[in-house]
Amino acid sequence: MFLWIKGQTDSEHIFALLMTHFNELRGSGGPLTVDQIKLGFQQTFDVLQNLKQQAGFGDEVSTYNMMITDGYRIFGTRFSSDPEKQSPTLYYSSGNRFHCEDGIRKMVQDASSEETILIASEKLNGNKNEWTCIPPNHFIAVENNMEIGLSPLDKSGMSHNLTGHRETAGYQGHISDLYSSSPGIHPRGPCENLRYALN
Repeated sequence: MFLWIKGQTDSEHIFALLMTHFNELRGSGGPLTVDQIKLGFQQTFDVLQNLKQQAGFGDEVSTYNMMITDGYRIFGTRFSSDPEKQSPTLYYSSGNRFHCEDGIRKMVQDASSEETILIASEKLNGNKNEWTCIPPNHFIAVENNMEIGLSPLDKSGMSHNLTGHRETAGYQGHISDLYSSSPGIHPRGPCENLRYALN
């Protein structure tokens, strides 16, 4: 994963770390389940918090509003290492279609067969009834049947594995050592890697 990072932004490195966790969780199995994708996000946040603590600024607030898609499903997070201090907003709206006419934007609810779900950091209009606030430190999943699921994330620096046991996110070393060195992943670009990891 580390080899296709071209810049120095935190987003690129966090995404590569997330993809590494997805690749490890997927193994030789089929598409990742919603629980596995949520765990991949949680493990990523746990490692980042642990690295911050090792560097001596573990008390500083980090926020991660992240969204990914494989073209069929959408997954994302509203996460803060200290949600009581700072937690940027995230909302979703659902209906038949989002329409703009004469400068007025609204989510249309009618009898059509269309389905639309919007996820945004800020409400796109002033109609409060159209928007649902995603709570702090929560994971959102939109399945290909357009079902929406919300579930909490842990801020403690510990993550649950899929058998219910708790695992620490302890790590010693350089962050580049965390990325997968699997030769099967390097030839792909970020988008292809995401589809590969999720599916």
